[in-house]
Amino acid sequence: MSSRDLHPSIRCSSVKMRSFVTEAAYENPKFVEDILRDTVLALRGLDGLAWFSVECENYESIHNHSAFASHEETLG
Repeated sequence: MSSRDLHPSIRCSSVKMRSFVTEAAYENPKFVEDILRDTVLALRGLDGLAWFSVECENYESIHNHSAFASHEETLG
């Protein structure tokens, strides 16, 4: 649902992996609202789910604030 799939190996020293993830994210940029909306729509499509709560936060590295979005919904 994010701009780029999460890679636990991103903390490794592989410059090639970090470069790949960064370049791929630039090809599909998203705000927290976009990620939240995509996630909510996907969850609504799941069978047998009665309730969900989603929180999304982007920790800003160049601003003195973070972006946050949340949604809670009862289905059925």
